[in-house]
Amino acid sequence: MKISRIIGFFLCLVFLVSMSLLPVYAEISENSENETRPAYSKGDLNGDGQITSVDYLMLKRIFLGTLTPTVQQLFAADVNKDGKIASVDYLMVRRYFYQTYYFPPDVLQTQIPLTEEQIETIKMDYVEYFKAEYGEEHVESVTVSDIIVGDYYGPYSSCYSLFISHREVGWPDAITSEFVAGYEFVYPDGQTLTVYKDSSFVNLETAYETGLISEDDIQDLYWYFNPNRFK
Repeated sequence: MKISRIIGFFLCLVFLVSMSLLPVYAEISENSENETRPAYSKGDLNGDGQITSVDYLMLKRIFLGTLTPTVQQLFAADVNKDGKIASVDYLMVRRYFYQTYYFPPDVLQTQIPLTEEQIETIKMDYVEYFKAEYGEEHVESVTVSDIIVGDYYGPYSSCYSLFISHREVGWPDAITSEFVAGYEFVYPDGQTLTVYKDSSFVNLETAYETGLISEDDIQDLYWYFNPNRFK
């Protein structure tokens, strides 16, 4: 009896939320059907690289408390990024599966964030890299507070892909691009992606050519980097 009441309450919530979803996102994604995406990206609860009925049923069970999620599943289930699993998340995934809704770009780009400790380590390593690159005698006063860690696009083969720079280093302020493994990465402000591993920093092309990241990694990274391809 208690379970039936919970399910009834859940279905009522789903109906109410369906009436309140913003219409700006109620568009069909032309490329969503059978698309392969990175495992455990938003909506992919079973990690198979697709959003299917299995995913929204798993999300429903997590919401009802009949399935204990892993950390990755919990991340994938919180589609609207409010820090909790609710009926709105279930509805978003279900509607995405039926192609009556697409995830906004800020949702598609979401990765499990770096911790403060990880960011601090990356900044300290970048200070040493920066001094070695430009000559310590010229940049002796560089500190961690001078380093800016921008958008982060996730871990790939034990590497981290992100934007990072010194606050006083300028970029050409012009659109640039690079082709890596057949994928074009376009940078509107001229700053290119950096790949970080074991205190070393290289550009995306070098990381791929030297085997730090694989072609599959590039494909997943491109998926996160270009969310507007769905529009």
